[in-house]
Amino acid sequence: MLKNDLDVLYKNRFIRTDEEYEAFEKALESLGRQKFDRKTIKELYCVFEDDTEEHEVMTGLMLSTTGFSSTRTLLKCPG
Repeated sequence: MLKNDLDVLYKNRFIRTDEEYEAFEKALESLGRQKFDRKTIKELYCVFEDDTEEHEVMTGLMLSTTGFSSTRTLLKCPG
């Protein structure tokens, strides 16, 4: 479930349609109910996208990660 949620977030990170918005929000909500490790947190940071259509959603994602201690880790995101 965790990997699937991360995949959905990454795939829909541009949030160009209502369907992408709904999929992103559902996956983010699901992630909020799970526990994950440093590797998963790194993958979550790869979901951030400046070119998204919904900057408020990215702000929500940012706020949901503020408690993580691995923010100083150098991230290597795909693409």
